[in-house]
Amino acid sequence: MESSLDEPCRVRLDREVPQGDYIFGNLADVAHLIFRRNKAANHLARSVLCKTRTALIENNEFYGSTGTAVNISAESNFGEGIPVDGVTVRRNKFISCGEWGHGTINSAAAVAANVVADDETACGVHKNLTIEDNEVICTGGYAKHGFSIRNTAARSFAATAFRDLTMRMSRCCIPRT
Repeated sequence: MESSLDEPCRVRLDREVPQGDYIFGNLADVAHLIFRRNKAANHLARSVLCKTRTALIENNEFYGSTGTAVNISAESNFGEGIPVDGVTVRRNKFISCGEWGHGTINSAAAVAANVVADDETACGVHKNLTIEDNEVICTGGYAKHGFSIRNTAARSFAATAFRDLTMRMSRCCIPRT
């Protein structure tokens, strides 16, 4: 099925669906992302927002992002994003990320993967997420974890293989409240 912004798109369903608003995405025609060998510093909120299929985020240095450096997210309640499939985050260095709070997802400094929706299963499930050989260095602040796989853990990541998941938390202290 092909459609442009100038013409309507028709979808035929094989059964009745409940009344409501629905978002359709052409999973065969989404962008692929390669974010490799970059230095990302002092971003407000996040450095990378991944809402696509087949993404590779590797050999980067993230420094001073006020929020979680890499946000892997599908947000049906905002009317955007699809569940990710085939995303790899590896051999990155995260320094002092998520320490100021603005844009920090589930208290994670480096990577957060989640589905944001009233019904967290509404936009499907993330698949084939690999996080490996990353280094997280934090000095305290808002972030309390290196990584967060939340809101989808039981539903979406049950069959996901995490290979060589390592997180070296050096010089990390969590402030007492």
